[in-house]
Amino acid sequence: MKNYIVVTIFSSIVLSVSAQSFSVSSESLLTAAPVNNYVTGEIDMTNNSGGDLYLAWEVINRTIPASFDYSYCDFNTCYPGTSNSGSMAVIPDGQNGFIKVNAMSTAEAWGYWQFRVYNANDPADADTIEFWFNGMLGNQNIDLSDISVYPNPATANDVITIDNIPQQSSLIVINALGQVIMREENVSGTKTIASSKLPRGVNFIKVQNGKESLTRKVIVR
Repeated sequence: MKNYIVVTIFSSIVLSVSAQSFSVSSESLLTAAPVNNYVTGEIDMTNNSGGDLYLAWEVINRTIPASFDYSYCDFNTCYPGTSNSGSMAVIPDGQNGFIKVNAMSTAEAWGYWQFRVYNANDPADADTIEFWFNGMLGNQNIDLSDISVYPNPATANDVITIDNIPQQSSLIVINALGQVIMREENVSGTKTIASSKLPRGVNFIKVQNGKESLTRKVIVR
């Protein structure tokens, strides 16, 4: 049986005042892989300073289950998951540096890392990025265009609609801590959820049908 690995980049979330000397390819990245398979998520930083740039980083938040094995790499070297900070090699003007998270889970689980990336010569010149990893049971091979979730972001007064759900699917809602807060079986077609029933911030809506599944991140403001 083939294992498929999906890496999906979502629209950016404003997490901090954007850096002036560099820009990031995305402030939020979700990666997913079948259980017991490694996957790598990468976010790039482009040097816009007009000269050489020295970037450093620190882990400012992480929620990692015991089932996870993980490490980091940047534009210099790789680090064990116990590392909390690092420094990149010099990045020439117009070129990219990067931070990667390499992760595997031995069980179905969520992991989360948040990094602060900053100019080593001007620590106030900084941006915040986040990585989400989902260790899934089964293959991830649903076409992302098949299922739509809207509005996203949503306010507390909105009704979130999930369209084009395959027949006999499971619908699961997961909060930012990886806890299942809602689950319905034998769902198909269109399903609505009052956003007032979801916690503020990041949530995940997962549609599973047999060995196939799709996870979308939803922000409730």
